[in-house]
Amino acid sequence: RQVSTFTRCGYEYRKIEQTDNYMLWEMVKKNGKLAGYEVWKPRWLKNYEGNRVWVKPNDESFGTTAWYHTSIEKARTKINSLM
Repeated sequence: RQVSTFTRCGYEYRKIEQTDNYMLWEMVKKNGKLAGYEVWKPRWLKNYEGNRVWVKPNDESFGTTAWYHTSIEKARTKINSLM
């Protein structure tokens, strides 16, 4: 939950907001062009130190605990449906 940016598969992910119920990420291509948004529901695991941590969704999570959207409006509609 403390990470605010990271790079994966040629995209820079920038956290827009987070609550206990979701995280909203903006995806930007290497050329700086906006690629879309991802909404993640929390998935908690214990790390090796025994701390509870929020785990990034894997590809199989999409459709159940993670969603991709092409606009911020669609991403926010998904967030509203999670509340």
